[in-house]
Amino acid sequence: MPVIQVQAKLSADELLQAVEQLSTQELDKFAGEVLKVQARRKAPRPSKRESALLLKIKEAFPKDKQRRYNKLYSKLQEETITEKEYQELLPLVKEQEQLNVRRLEALIKLAQIRQVSVDELMDSLGIRPPAYV
Repeated sequence: MPVIQVQAKLSADELLQAVEQLSTQELDKFAGEVLKVQARRKAPRPSKRESALLLKIKEAFPKDKQRRYNKLYSKLQEETITEKEYQELLPLVKEQEQLNVRRLEALIKLAQIRQVSVDELMDSLGIRPPAYV
């Protein structure tokens, strides 16, 4: 990559003159980086409140608990669960439900802040409701 000599303080015109010295390949790379900067600046930045709500919305059940929940729930569906396993499943169900309530409350609050429906917010965040059988 060639080194371009520029002044410490550049006007937009001076910067453009410096950019004109780049090869086509370097210009393409530079243009891509400029577009990334522009996208970051134009992207809506959530407020601290919105960021906190987004963290709650993205909160997930711990993987080890989710695996155990899935295994026990499958056994429940297959009617092969033991009483001991059933007693283990109950608090996991309650914890999962509490997490879902917190997530839904956060979705509702964020939708109100952004003045959109919960469905619209979920679509914009790429959240799909669970498919219940």
